[in-house]
Amino acid sequence: MSEEILRDRDGRRIGTIETRADRIQIIRDANGRRLGEYDPRNNVTRDANGRRVGDGNLLAVFLR
Repeated sequence: MSEEILRDRDGRRIGTIETRADRIQIIRDANGRRLGEYDPRNNVTRDANGRRVGDGNLLAVFLR
């Protein structure tokens, strides 16, 4: 498992993307709340409730 810290232009932490051993990527906000996930095997992004958001890696959309 690896974790990438996402920062804004001022260096403040705005979220993280965790990549699990099964390659699924999970995005969390600065408070650690799960916002969504991307499954590269199916090429599908889902929100925190498991609803399909779209095809491809759309994780950045959750950090508006």
